[in-house]
Amino acid sequence: MKFGDYIHKYFYDKSIADGYTLRIKKENIDTVARAEIKRNLELEDDADINDKAVFESDPYIQALGKYIENDFINFRLQNSDNTMVE
Repeated sequence: MKFGDYIHKYFYDKSIADGYTLRIKKENIDTVARAEIKRNLELEDDADINDKAVFESDPYIQALGKYIENDFINFRLQNSDNTMVE
């Protein structure tokens, strides 16, 4: 989560251990989403840039959040799952 200029780091394994998170299947971001994120960041495919700077940038976080939201919506539609309401 991002709070102003601070990114809160809470590790997945710790969150599972304390019972706040269920194990999930991790999936790679599909090629289309990855290309869209790069396009939003206006990066060239061969751009030599610090990964940390990219992953902490507002455009990356917004694009990744949008990808997660769309993926969740698609999952609900494909599985006729209305148990989680917006």
